[in-house]
Formats: sequence, structure tokens, C-alpha cells
Amino acid sequence: MKLIEILTKANNNKCECAGCMGSTYIEMVELTAGLENEIISVLADNKLSDIVNNGNGAANIHIKIRFSFLLNSVKKAERRKLFLKNIILNPRFDLDLLVMSLLVKNSGYYDSIMENSLNEDEAKQLGFVYMIENAYVFQRFPELFENKIQTQYPEKVLNYTLGILDLGLKHFNSYFQTYSNQELIVMTHIVVDAYLSSPKESLVNIIQKLYGMTDRQRLYDNSVSNNNLFVELTNKILTKCNHACLPFETSNYGAKSWEEYEYINNQTKLVMDKIKSLNTVNTDKLSKTRSAIQENFNLLNELQKKIEELEKQKMQQLNSEARISHLSQIGQLHPLDRLRKIIQSEHPVFYFPDFMFEDVFEYINDLTPNEKSDLLLKLKTVKKGVLKKLKLTLSGS
Repeated sequence: MKLIEILTKANNNKCECAGCMGSTYIEMVELTAGLENEIISVLADNKLSDIVNNGNGAANIHIKIRFSFLLNSVKKAERRKLFLKNIILNPRFDLDLLVMSLLVKNSGYYDSIMENSLNEDEAKQLGFVYMIENAYVFQRFPELFENKIQTQYPEKVLNYTLGILDLGLKHFNSYFQTYSNQELIVMTHIVVDAYLSSPKESLVNIIQKLYGMTDRQRLYDNSVSNNNLFVELTNKILTKCNHACLPFETSNYGAKSWEEYEYINNQTKLVMDKIKSLNTVNTDKLSKTRSAIQENFNLLNELQKKIEELEKQKMQQLNSEARISHLSQIGQLHPLDRLRKIIQSEHPVFYFPDFMFEDVFEYINDLTPNEKSDLLLKLKTVKKGVLKKLKLTLSGS
């Protein structure tokens, strides 16, 4: 089986869990044993990206592992490093295929799959990690692979800093972190001079980023000479650039020297801390006030419920008293008159107690046909007791 056929077989495996991918690529190791010369030939091919991509679209995990497998198959570390350099410098190579966790062991997800990858210490010592981290910079500016930016050429400093920041802040920070504080300060001076000649906003961004790096590096090298260079640079920017957010990415408070900026900044911090403290106190007070309001609100709700319950009970009592009075009046009527009152009433027959019907039977025939019909309608749902008897009597009359 040809090398590429072996490699592309893995792409048929759609599952990307560690178990499935591990078994697939372990089998690949076995099938490619003794094919190092063919692997080296593929790595040296100018169309390497196209070969490992094998007609796919964006680089998926299988394509990235396929490339990493090829590179990790080169046994000699120095030779592997040379291949990596040539691959990075190849403008046709897709740098998305470079995955640190596939090329350097770091106790991660793919360590079991990529058994031949370099361990982390060896990779750093060989410059492997540095090359991968800054691959995008080196592919765009191949001359920086062997040589750092030379500060004696201001125009190149401007081109490189603008170009590298254009790749993204991640690449900018990664690349320039290898420069000393003094080198960064010199480059910042160059960009500041360019800004003073032609105040472009793109240069503002570069000044802020380079200055920020020099400020952070002072944490590791706070020597007198280093600090003096930093203060000199800051004073130059504050005095000459006339920009509200230079050299910092926030306001410079209109300060004209580092000493003045530090004083204003410290005073601002004190004020902000005081405001924060007052806000905390006010927040506590507000919280207590809200709690008290909520407690009172809950109490009012409970009182309102009690009032509603009492009103309900009172209404029930009034209704009960009214019913007793009403029934008492009807109960005193002659049986025929009482029966007619019940027929005319808006209340159902169940509203009236049974005893009110016990003495009406002998007067049923004295009712008019309409009265009998209305009474039968009221008795329609009756199923037992004296009311059922009355219903049956009416039906038979």
C-alpha cells in the first residue's frame, strides 16, 4: 500500500474520540514502518499541504494528524527541525496544520497517538516550540528566521512591526517577547519618531503595544539603567506626541512626564478606591433598606390576606343570616302560597329545606298548568327524598 493511501485511510474514520483515532493511527505506524525515505520525499515536496489535504476543504483534525505523523516519523530531531523550518518558509504551506499538541508531548489528549513527537524540554531546546509559535511571522518575513530585527534600519523596524501586528496581537506578543527590554525601547523610539513626522493611528497602536511590553518586562529587569531608559522614553512620548492615549492604551491624564503621570494615576486610584468603598457602604445600606421594604411588603400581604378572609367570613355570615330570614318568612306562608313562592324564586329547589315541601302535596292540583311546568323544570335533576316524591306526583297529575 502506498504511503498516501495509508495516510488518507484515516480520514474515513469520522469518529474523533481518543480510542477510535488512537487505534487508527497506531495501525498507520505499523503500516508505514520502513517507509522513512518515502515520508522524507513527501515532506520535501513543495505541494506538501495539497498532498496531506488530499482534496479536502479546511484542515480538519485528520489532516493535521496526518501532517504531524509525517513530521514525527523523521527520526533524527535535528533533521526534523530542518524539515519544519523549510515547511514554514514554504509560502504554499497551510500553517493551520501546525498543532503544538501534535508535535510536542505535553501530557495532553494526543500524546498516546503521537508517540514519536518530541518531549517538551527537547522541543524547547531545539527551538521547535519557538518556530511553531512564530510560524506565521517567519512565513511572512523569512529573513527573520535567522536574524532579529536590526534597529539601525528604522524603515525596516516600521515595516516589520506593522506587518507582524497585522498578523494578530497573539503573534505580535509571541514574537517580540524574545527581544530584550533595551531592544524594545529602541524600536519604540523609532516608531515614536515616525509618528511625530506623520501622526498615523496605525503607529499609535504599535507604540502602545511595544511600550506595554517594555513596561511588563520591567517586572523582570528593574535595574536603574533599564528604568532610566523607560522613563526617558515615557517622557518623550508624553511631552511630544500630544495624544490622549499615548503611550498607554488608556488616558494619560494630560501628564507631561512619567512622574506627573504616576502622581495623577495614584491619586485617581485613591479616588476610585474611595468611590468603591462608598459604593460598598451605600450598597450595604441599600440592601438593608430593600430587605426592610420586602419584609414590610410581606407583612402587608399577610395582613391583606387576613382582611380578605375576614371579609369573606363576614359575607358568608350575612348571606347565612339573610337566608335564614328569607326561609323563615316563606315557612310561615300557607303551603300553596309557599309552593308558588318557591316556583317564582331565583333559587334552586335545594336552597329550601325538605320540610317546606312535606305539606304541599294536597295543593298540587290547585297549581296552574304553567306553575306545574315551572316546578317540574326545577325538579329535573332531583333523584331522591321528598323532592323526588313531589316530582313523581307532579308527573302523574
